[in-house]
Amino acid sequence: MRFTPLITMLFALSCEARPWIDALKLNKVPVRPYDLYTKDNIEVVITGIGSESMATAIGWVAGRNPGPRVWLNVGTAGHATRELGELLLVHGCAASEKGRAHYPPLVAAWDGATDAVLCVDHVSDHYPGGAAVDMESMAFFNAALRFSDSELVQSIKVVSDNERTGVEHLNPKRITELMQPHVTAVMHFAYNLLSLMPNAFSVPQVLHIESLRASHSVKQQIQRALHQLTVLGMASDCISEAVREQASARDVLTALQKMVDDRVPTLEVADG
Repeated sequence: MRFTPLITMLFALSCEARPWIDALKLNKVPVRPYDLYTKDNIEVVITGIGSESMATAIGWVAGRNPGPRVWLNVGTAGHATRELGELLLVHGCAASEKGRAHYPPLVAAWDGATDAVLCVDHVSDHYPGGAAVDMESMAFFNAALRFSDSELVQSIKVVSDNERTGVEHLNPKRITELMQPHVTAVMHFAYNLLSLMPNAFSVPQVLHIESLRASHSVKQQIQRALHQLTVLGMASDCISEAVREQASARDVLTALQKMVDDRVPTLEVADG
């Protein structure tokens, strides 16, 4: 069985997604409860505003098609000092200034700016120093990371308001105008992420794994390790050789996890 990896783009508002729907000539799929647009291996989902809507939509997407994918949240955010319309890749996300945070690995080429995002519960005109503000990013990372490796879960924001021009100026037409110039840059990044994944997951090591007795949980952990290794650039024949040498699913998992640990670079912080 072959699984073609997908690019799944999640937008809170249809006016945010409109430039992509039009430029990519996506077709609306007659499903509920979310608006879904697809073509080839691209799907756009309109989740609705807020963290609960985002999290629920991600579960719906994953349940509808559990195949491998790039998860990309695209939307607007406020920022104290950045210019309206500026494009930002999220390099850190937190739900409060002292709360739990996500730091998505920046493994794909990105030519633009990056910034942190503080996720809030309601529309706000308070802009914490040095961070953007939105309502969905934290829920996006929390939910999407249940279904994919962190390298393939990314968020991009377009600055929609700042201290000089607040949220009161926003309307659907203006939001679409702010998003419109960034279709090409966002898709370029999405395809860079996609290129980190194998073209298909019908690799020999999967066939060997399926022949082993293992719990569903262990098999899920094995598949996750396989995805991490392919994202990290490990050659398929090296993975296959390591897998074939193992006599049990637990041994396969141990071997793959060691390969991941050996492959991931460590960050050394100098004293003082």
